[in-house]
Amino acid sequence: MNILMVSPTVFPDLTGNAVSAHRIAEGLRKLGHEVHVITPSDDVGPLQPHVVHALHAFKSARAAILAKKFNVPLVVTMTGTDGNRDINDPQKRLVIAEVLFQAAAVVFYSDILKAKVVAEFPKIAEKALTIPKGMPILPDSEFQLRKALKLDENAILFTLVGSIRPVKNTLFAIAPLEKLHQQNPQVHLIVVGTILEDPEYGKKIMESLSGKSWAKYLENATREQIRQVYIESDVIVNCSLSESESNAIIEAMILGKTLLASDIDPNAALIGSAGVTYRAGDADDFFRKAKALAEGKKDAFGDLAKQAILRKLNPLEAEDYVRVYEHAASEHLGR
Repeated sequence: MNILMVSPTVFPDLTGNAVSAHRIAEGLRKLGHEVHVITPSDDVGPLQPHVVHALHAFKSARAAILAKKFNVPLVVTMTGTDGNRDINDPQKRLVIAEVLFQAAAVVFYSDILKAKVVAEFPKIAEKALTIPKGMPILPDSEFQLRKALKLDENAILFTLVGSIRPVKNTLFAIAPLEKLHQQNPQVHLIVVGTILEDPEYGKKIMESLSGKSWAKYLENATREQIRQVYIESDVIVNCSLSESESNAIIEAMILGKTLLASDIDPNAALIGSAGVTYRAGDADDFFRKAKALAEGKKDAFGDLAKQAILRKLNPLEAEDYVRVYEHAASEHLGR
């Protein structure tokens, strides 16, 4: 099949949607399918797809227009903020509803988000399904995080990986980790990711990091460097206010890294007892948990985290999408 995939972001941007688009597209290509991945603002070019696949029901709403233009079925994957936050905005909700009602299938990474969205839009119940995420793609590289940032092997690295925007709550981690650094000078914060959507928020992050020798932003980080970022970090931090299934959490766990994450339902469901969660928004709880990890528990999870996430990943992610595409195309032809 020829698949046109529309994602809010693509590489080199370091975002969850870019990671998911790449993973799904590569899986489909390995099965012999042609996949063209674009952002909503890109030119389509001389394509004739068999199906249009949108990642994010609001940000990739242009996919619905393209599906009508090409007279092909639309498949939508709701990726997180569309179902957790955007549906609460009256104007965005109208766009999302139109996209979902047009879609031949609405896919979710988890049953948690599916249940929430179906409750909001009962008409999509029969075409809603869950396809868990597949194995992450984490290429090897010669990049050395500590060398690049001039940090020695004794430094304790708390690292935030992901897009920098308010919903990811990046700013939250700085104050409690600064307090911890004052007690333990070996503690460092590393921020890795692309500033998205809200330049003012990104500016706040950069200003908050400025002048702090213990806190660093890894500029111009590439996807090829991310594996080594995880490996050389001690604790991977996720402060998100909203997630579906965090790629950063999945990738950290598959590499056996210790997590400190907000206890929002999707994070708690992924991590279980194979990492550490703190009460979302509670800086004191974050500080206590981070301090315990810095004092010697940062290596406590390792293989437990890897085995826990392996049980939740879907080795047939691409095959599952092919079945969805084929069913959608068959029904579309039968109209």
